[in-house]
Amino acid sequence: MLERLTAGRKIGRLILCLLSITNAHSQAVLNTSCEQPVDQAKIVVLGMFHFASKENLLRQSFDDIQSNKSQRDIKELVNRLAKFAPTKIAVERPYYTDEELNQRYQLFLEGKYNLTPEETDQIAFRLAKKLGHKRLYTVYHPGGFEVDSAVAYAQNHAQACLYDSIVSIGRRLLDTLDAKIEDKGIIGGLKYFNSQEAIALNHLTYFYLSRIGDRSNRIGADLVADWYEVNLKVFSNICDLAKDKNDRVLVIYGQGHSKILSDLIRSAPTLELVDIAEYLE
Repeated sequence: MLERLTAGRKIGRLILCLLSITNAHSQAVLNTSCEQPVDQAKIVVLGMFHFASKENLLRQSFDDIQSNKSQRDIKELVNRLAKFAPTKIAVERPYYTDEELNQRYQLFLEGKYNLTPEETDQIAFRLAKKLGHKRLYTVYHPGGFEVDSAVAYAQNHAQACLYDSIVSIGRRLLDTLDAKIEDKGIIGGLKYFNSQEAIALNHLTYFYLSRIGDRSNRIGADLVADWYEVNLKVFSNICDLAKDKNDRVLVIYGQGHSKILSDLIRSAPTLELVDIAEYLE
């Protein structure tokens, strides 16, 4: 038994050693029978604030997506995103809605569908039509992320300050977003929301969430682990779309995912993360 345990430890150390190989060597490591290395496919991540969703704990005040000004902004945004020339557009929709989503897109192409205020309709449908795409791609992965239990724990264990920090950061982020939209329109808001400052600020909330709990119950860390798991699966779905060096994938997704998705894409030897900023100018 001891010999088996010792052998197991040696194998474990070997695996850890292999996993620690830097990205510079990843191209060589990737050369296996199941996944051959390719020239890097290009990926752009557009971190969104949701135009219509009411599900988030906090959300921006802006919701006038159907106004003339907002519609002009969206059409200009579509023109700017078209300069990336994506070959595929990936949206925050689960795989099981793929058929229904693309049926609606086909109706839109035929002039038989009125766009809803939701960003997949407003941005992805219009851009796909402009570029002559036949379909859109769903990359969302479902996952439970219920914070109520963590909030209750924080309030009952003298950790309410951690939850208060999360709310304060979120409110500051969204208040700034609203101010940018008011001053510079939707594109101005998206420039801010996709800045390193805004992405880092949003990601900071997961630090405070992870600290809720104690050594006997890491309730906050468990939630953040769930969040990372969801993002890893979304990333895997994105990878499925980027199998060829000529693939150029635009990912339209909630900004709260931007930090993790961008880090994963940046570290992948077969992918090149292209900065969205140059297409928001």
